[in-house]
Amino acid sequence: MQLKIEKWIVEQKLSAKITPLFDEAIKSYKASAYKASLLFSYLGFMTILKERIIKSQLPPGFPQKLWDKLKTDVQNTEVWDKKVFDSTQRIDPSKIYPISDTLRREVVYWKDRRNDCAHFKHEKIDYHHVESFWSFLETNLSKFTVNGGKASLLRKFKDHFDFTITPPDKEINSLIIEVESAVDVSELKLFFSDIESELDDILDHYHFKVYNEILGYYKNQIADELIEYIKYDDARLLDFIRKYPDKILCLNLDEVFIRDLWYTKLFSNTFDDFKVYTSLLQNNLIRPQDIEEANQKIVRRLTTQTPDTYSKTVLECNGFYDKLKDKIFPESGIPTYAAANQITQQIIHYIENFDLDESIVTAICKTFNRPYIPNVLQDKLRTYFRNRPGKKQEFNNVVNGISDLKIPDSLDFIRIEESRD
Repeated sequence: MQLKIEKWIVEQKLSAKITPLFDEAIKSYKASAYKASLLFSYLGFMTILKERIIKSQLPPGFPQKLWDKLKTDVQNTEVWDKKVFDSTQRIDPSKIYPISDTLRREVVYWKDRRNDCAHFKHEKIDYHHVESFWSFLETNLSKFTVNGGKASLLRKFKDHFDFTITPPDKEINSLIIEVESAVDVSELKLFFSDIESELDDILDHYHFKVYNEILGYYKNQIADELIEYIKYDDARLLDFIRKYPDKILCLNLDEVFIRDLWYTKLFSNTFDDFKVYTSLLQNNLIRPQDIEEANQKIVRRLTTQTPDTYSKTVLECNGFYDKLKDKIFPESGIPTYAAANQITQQIIHYIENFDLDESIVTAICKTFNRPYIPNVLQDKLRTYFRNRPGKKQEFNNVVNGISDLKIPDSLDFIRIEESRD
């Protein structure tokens, strides 16, 4: 059975130096070696703080020389653990961590219990001591962020997307890892807002890239806070899922928003939202009894958008193309040349991916029997059939099977004259 602390350790994404310490703590705990377990756990805690100090910038109000010395000291194998502990107690000239006096006293308490273990004192250390320390870590570790770490990390993100400073292909993962150590849980939403305001003026919604990487990396309160922040504003939420439709499921969208999404928002203002709509279908976020209505709504709002290959497969399984066919191949033909020109890409997409039948061929012929010819559609069909001789033959075969139907002169490039013996 997995212990709660084991799940927590996985969620923390600890470094390669820290994880083995907690692994040993858990092994010792399971072997009832509780002093060893507490020792390794405390050592893991101190090592986490050590790494945070090394990675962090100068805290506000802290002398630069003193900060540089602390960074050097915590890397000295002889004194590092004492210096890290001292950093939790320092309040002058300024605090390193924005923690309460009560929390400082708790750190002192656990240091004393660590000493009980290390110096073989007679004080009894039992399983409940270890579990209490683990609970202390789970509750309070996120509070041990170096003062000024949030502002420093924000600058790093801004520099990352400034291509005069950072190459475009540089990985952002190292900055994502810093979020947990640099930003207190209570300030996460403010941090996400700062990310948005700082990066939104740069092209391509780079703040959404940061959000996406955070959701991909964290599965803890950081992710929960970000999801809550994204969902607070419907416009932000819609923009984000358009950019990253693969994150729809993890956002835990409510039924009302999902219905409004396909009912009114998707494909508005010529947006190509096939990947979003496909994700809703693929993740069963649209009720089965609503899918037909959803398909109808989406088809009505389509202009020039056509599905990609993956979306096509999902859409076909959900009856989307039945509604699309009814729209683009009406029985009496497309009523106006403007309407026909507008849906040219959808017509080409459909005849490329599906067999031709009487209703399709008849609708196309009737469309071109009207006084005004849709020239855009005509040009695209000419190019298409020139490059698809098999489809051209298929079109003629269907026409030949309909007694009162002829290919109009405006589509003479499709016509295949029967050979005369």
